Amino acid sequence: MNLLESLNKYANQFSLIKAQDNNYTIKYDGLYLHSSKFPVLEAQRFIEPLKYCDQSATIIILWGVGLGYHTELLVQQGFTIIAVELRREIAEIFKMVFPIEKLHAFIDVDDPQKIFDAIVSLPAYQSLNFVDLSMRNITFKDQVWTSYTEKGKHVLRSTHNIHFHLMESWYCNILQNIQLLNSQSISIIPTTVFCGKKVIICSAGPSLKESLPYLEKIHHSYVIIAVDTALSSLLEYGIVPDFVHAVDAKIHNVTDFVSIEHSIFNKMILIADISVHPIIVNQPWKAISFVSTGHPVNHPKKGLYIHRIELINFLMSYGIKFPELQTGGSVATSAFHYAVSHGAEKIIMIGQDLAYTNYRGHAVGTTYDRQYRSNANRLKTLETIHVHKLPDFYAQGIDNQLVLVDPLLEQFRHWFEMSIAFCKEENLHNRVINGSESGAFFDSWSHEKLSVIGKNDNIHIDKIFDFSLNPIINLTVLFEKLYIEWINFVLDSHQKSLLHEYFYSEYTQLLKGEVYNEFLYNRKYNRLKKIIAQYHFQGTKI
Repeated sequence: MNLLESLNKYANQFSLIKAQDNNYTIKYDGLYLHSSKFPVLEAQRFIEPLKYCDQSATIIILWGVGLGYHTELLVQQGFTIIAVELRREIAEIFKMVFPIEKLHAFIDVDDPQKIFDAIVSLPAYQSLNFVDLSMRNITFKDQVWTSYTEKGKHVLRSTHNIHFHLMESWYCNILQNIQLLNSQSISIIPTTVFCGKKVIICSAGPSLKESLPYLEKIHHSYVIIAVDTALSSLLEYGIVPDFVHAVDAKIHNVTDFVSIEHSIFNKMILIADISVHPIIVNQPWKAISFVSTGHPVNHPKKGLYIHRIELINFLMSYGIKFPELQTGGSVATSAFHYAVSHGAEKIIMIGQDLAYTNYRGHAVGTTYDRQYRSNANRLKTLETIHVHKLPDFYAQGIDNQLVLVDPLLEQFRHWFEMSIAFCKEENLHNRVINGSESGAFFDSWSHEKLSVIGKNDNIHIDKIFDFSLNPIINLTVLFEKLYIEWINFVLDSHQKSLLHEYFYSEYTQLLKGEVYNEFLYNRKYNRLKKIIAQYHFQGTKI
């Protein structure tokens, strides 16, 4: 059924007005939403400026869909459409007459800001152009449209800042870490390692301290995965996790591990992103399992895929593959997907506040908590330090109270919820529980505090995990054949990452003087060349 047939079907129900060309229009607040004479011709003229856009690389955000004429034309031309309609009556009509599944997203009056944030944060959108084709009053444009466009530009700017400043660390760490792929310490952990077992993932939110007394009583009944930042808090309480998950490439993350005794490392398995800092990897772990983390992208044409850096794609093309995990800002996101992909029967998250519970950013005992504590004194407590820094921004909490957050924590929560929605496992929502004692409310999870969950869990489980310690690949053979291609690829892909064509188009103008600096780029590029030239792989110098 095409659009006109649908409009004919519902014309009487919604009091649609017949136009001169036998199509329909409608009045809203005394004004016609479409031409009363030729609404289809009007829609064709409306979208004409978009005819020069590449349909495969363009996402159209339509603000106001009306009865769907211009939306239908854009879908027919192959564009990816995000449709926004905040007028309740018009949104209801549109959902009745237009097949919503043909759109990438339809944002109505439920929670437009939340959905929009989740969509524009995906890293697949490497450039962003705003074309204002409609006419509206000045107040609306200033208060709504401008805020949305500026938010989109801010997200894009942040994404490129991260890539620009971390690319060197990612590549240098990977070059060092892959030398361990043919050592006996690197494990291949089967995807069934958690089958029949219940997993608790410990994040470093402020409420973790409240959960630790209950965790101490029941940790023998669960597989414990700690994110890197939460490790010190657990060890201070006498709890040694079974797995530790680390993804950070920067040196500051090393401080979570430097004070730990070697005998403790021998009891834990490290789940490490291949780009994690090498000092973390070189500790005497019981075993190490390398993974590759990336942002989940639900592309309307490609479907769901993981967005990787080019160097990982290169390694995969030559048979060096790692388990792929979704990430979303907080380390707990990829720890969660590790548990899901390795067969966990039930997953309980604790310390997953994503809020400033009691005006604190992290649990007591974590590295970040100690850093803030060093700046505190009798007249300036940790709580007042955070209060003065944070905006007056609140979200719904677990106990139906408002909790203090900031836009970044809200973004992490939206990413996590969206990431869970991408999981294809059946009944996943029934297997995930937010056991945090306090914090932000997650739409995708059930909520039951660990103090309640653990009352009946006193059965010790077998924590002998099945994994092999066979070398993954013979690097000697690999680099004898590929070392020339390797260095060419690393340098070329690094250049392409930073100097992609959109860097010289609208995006360069947008960020002129903020991100792109030719001198800074050349300095980083030449430094990377020198670092790579120092590496030795099984006697082959690159």
